[in-house]
Amino acid sequence: RQRQMCIRDRYFEGEPTSVTQVVGGAEGLQVMYAGGFVSANGLTGPANAAIYNIQGQRAMSLKAWDGTPVSTDALSSGVYILKVNNKSIKFVKK
Repeated sequence: RQRQMCIRDRYFEGEPTSVTQVVGGAEGLQVMYAGGFVSANGLTGPANAAIYNIQGQRAMSLKAWDGTPVSTDALSSGVYILKVNNKSIKFVKK
């Protein structure tokens, strides 16, 4: 005889994606995504940065970026990873 189980409660928080964690390591650097813009605080000088889609393809390059907000309007809706120096964040573009 097969045993049946019933799930009573389900909870979901945030935006579900298959990317569970993106780890960065640049001390003193804060990389942010809000309101359709990516930005960074704490860069010690211009840095090369890139935004990758969930398939790992480069979707946008930021050359000599000083951390000022950059619009993500050119990106399609989806999950992206912004990498600058050794710091990365995952964000969802709606």
